Amino acid sequence: MMVKTKNKKTERFSLMLRSKLCEAFENPNKKNLSCLKNLLQIQNKIDKMSEWPFSSYEVLHIVLIVIIPLIIVGLELLLRIIKG
Repeated sequence: MMVKTKNKKTERFSLMLRSKLCEAFENPNKKNLSCLKNLLQIQNKIDKMSEWPFSSYEVLHIVLIVIIPLIIVGLELLLRIIKG
């Protein structure tokens, strides 16, 4: 869903960028060129944005928070079966 949303927004932004690009080539004044430069900087930031909200560090923490209790419960069950 995040990839889909980013693609939709990128597509809309690209249409606006193309429009401003044509405008800047047809009428190359400081205002149009400045606007185009700003839009290109925004496009660069959008391209660098992550599609996944978590880095590997956060994912590792989530996995460990889930796995450690499961291991403890598993060991407790195993010890009960062995003592049994």
